[in-house]
Amino acid sequence: FQRLSLLNLERNQIRTLQNAKLPPSLHTLKLSNNLLNQFPWEFLDSGSRISWLYLRDNFINTIPLYNFKNRKKIDKLDLGENSIGQVSQLLFNGTLQVRDLNLELNKLVSVKGGVFKGTELGRVYLSQNRLKSISEETFAGVENTLEYLDIGGNQLQIVPKALTRLKKLKYLYIPSNNISRIDNETFDNFSSTLSALSLSDNLLESIPYESLAACRKLSHLNLGYNHIMQITEEDFYGLESLDTLLLMNNRIVELPANTFRHTPKLRELSLSFNKISAIDMEAFVDVEESLESLEMSFGLYQEEFPEVYLKPLKSIAQSSLYSFKNLQYLNLDGNRLAHIPAGVFHPSVHRELRDIRISYNHLSIPRDAFQNTKLERVDLSNNEFVVVPSGALGEVGFTLRLLDMSYNQIEHVDATMFPETPLLTGLNLCYNKLANLADNVFDPLTGLLRLELCGNKLRTNYKTLLNRLSSLRELNLGEVGLRSLPALPQLRHLVTLNLSSNALTDLSSGALMSITNLRTLLVSKCRLAAVP
Repeated sequence: FQRLSLLNLERNQIRTLQNAKLPPSLHTLKLSNNLLNQFPWEFLDSGSRISWLYLRDNFINTIPLYNFKNRKKIDKLDLGENSIGQVSQLLFNGTLQVRDLNLELNKLVSVKGGVFKGTELGRVYLSQNRLKSISEETFAGVENTLEYLDIGGNQLQIVPKALTRLKKLKYLYIPSNNISRIDNETFDNFSSTLSALSLSDNLLESIPYESLAACRKLSHLNLGYNHIMQITEEDFYGLESLDTLLLMNNRIVELPANTFRHTPKLRELSLSFNKISAIDMEAFVDVEESLESLEMSFGLYQEEFPEVYLKPLKSIAQSSLYSFKNLQYLNLDGNRLAHIPAGVFHPSVHRELRDIRISYNHLSIPRDAFQNTKLERVDLSNNEFVVVPSGALGEVGFTLRLLDMSYNQIEHVDATMFPETPLLTGLNLCYNKLANLADNVFDPLTGLLRLELCGNKLRTNYKTLLNRLSSLRELNLGEVGLRSLPALPQLRHLVTLNLSSNALTDLSSGALMSITNLRTLLVSKCRLAAVP
């Protein structure tokens, strides 16, 4: 194998490479999930040209103090998921250059000063260790090369002062620690390069605006899962480049006027799982043109909203969303919306809107609610509507691909629900109150790939009901009250059939003989006494 460039030996029982004879052409060697308990320094020093070395999930507990005869260069060294408890004073005595070093999921308690000198590190992963402190000199020698640092999932109380030495950092991840405050000068040295910052799942009670103000190139900011109670426009001063802002799972109760004045390029905003009880009518005015994704699921706690933004919560005003002209994704799951007026999603305004999630509300749907839109996915599950008026999906069917109306109280559906839906590929009607289905109810859905009817006590002729669904690949008839195998049409493309939780006692009939490509058959929780 003189020209071999990649060798994957993962998930074996290899204990050593001491006598290994591998071709010098080898570029990538994967040895993860083996039984190695020592770093294979001899192999690396034998003239190998390895550039990517994966030693993940072994039993290595130390990185040796070793001088390579000739200075070595590795692009990627993955030592994650081992048992390394400490890193020596100088990694490989400075004789190994590593561009990408992964030490996540080890047993590191601290990282001493100067350990990375001579490595010219660009990326280092120290997440999911036991770090309580990081020496102020830890990154000495890589101040001008380190661009990516992940120290999430440790036990840090403060952001390490070691970071203040870095000058080129672009990506900084410090989630899941115990950080409650951030010094004002923490990001100063790399404020001109920082692009992404995650401080999620810490103990912050406010936006660290004084630390962030100079980060003019910051485009991604994750402050979710903290204890933040208040946000104002001053909190985002200087963040003109911000593209994504994640504030889910905090304790925010109010959105004042011009909250996002200083983030005119904001495209993605998540405020889900807060306790928002007041939204000023001017709260979103500065991001009306830029916002593409808005998540406020399980987060709205008042009944009357300003008319411009979701007023009132129990019945959205027709023009509530008209100012969000570039919106592509809207998530309002888990609120208390009771009504959607016709025209709230306007085709001439919401030309980019493709995905709507409004599950876990108290909705009823009027006729033509989505008319002339270009929606591709609509989730209306876990609401309370009993009927779906004819025309409620009017003309959206030309783009609609996925429709979820499960866990409602729907008692009747007929073919008028789906007048023109040639691109609908997934339909979920599980756990409603459907009983009698007309033979032609699904006739317009000739392109359907997945149909879910579980949890309804159906009395229907499945052979005629499904006769037009020749493209169907997945069919869920679980818990529909079957006492015997239903006769099905010739569904040549069906690969998955769920008949679980029925009263079936026998599978010996020829009802399934026409389904020649079936790969998965689910018949759990039935009354079968034998397998045919």
